[in-house]
Amino acid sequence: RGLGMTARTEKRPRRAKSAFTIRGRDGHDRRARLTDKENTMRALIVVESAFGNTASIAEAIASALTEKGAEANVAPADRAPSDPRGYGLVLVGAPTHNRGLPTPSTRRTARKKGAAVPDAGVLEWIAGLNPEALATSRVLAFDTVIKRHSVMAGSAAKSAVRKLGRRGVPAECGESFLIASGAQALKPGEMERAAEWAATLI
Repeated sequence: RGLGMTARTEKRPRRAKSAFTIRGRDGHDRRARLTDKENTMRALIVVESAFGNTASIAEAIASALTEKGAEANVAPADRAPSDPRGYGLVLVGAPTHNRGLPTPSTRRTARKKGAAVPDAGVLEWIAGLNPEALATSRVLAFDTVIKRHSVMAGSAAKSAVRKLGRRGVPAECGESFLIASGAQALKPGEMERAAEWAATLI
């Protein structure tokens, strides 16, 4: 600007507050009003993985949420916070072992097959969770399975939903992602399907 000229500062119009849907402890959707500083959805993805497949799904979900404008954090279940306040969306993922969540016994079996499995996982995280911390969060569970919608295969996600419910945390059963039988690897297209599912959550 030239000398002697006074710069004019124009006031920007205040942007309207935005809203998104969250789920309270009673299971009903609530509308949360957010200011401009608060309008970023924060998502926590708590994951247990044996051969890396469920962890890969969690990363694909996190990437998709980030692309949609969310702040997504992936936390291994054995190091995830027991008091996860401040997250509008919490996803819990685990591989299906013996038709449910991994246990100390099934983890020992997985180790014998070459898996790098921690001593604790989603089962222990739920047991130590502070339910009040998720009072205003939407909580969903996902899993990896050999056969989707199979009674014989079971579902870690369904098991997680039941156990969360017993702790007073309403949760929804999300998607199951397929493992190739005998290959200990995700079937083709499952990473893409995980991203597509994540994009529908916000």
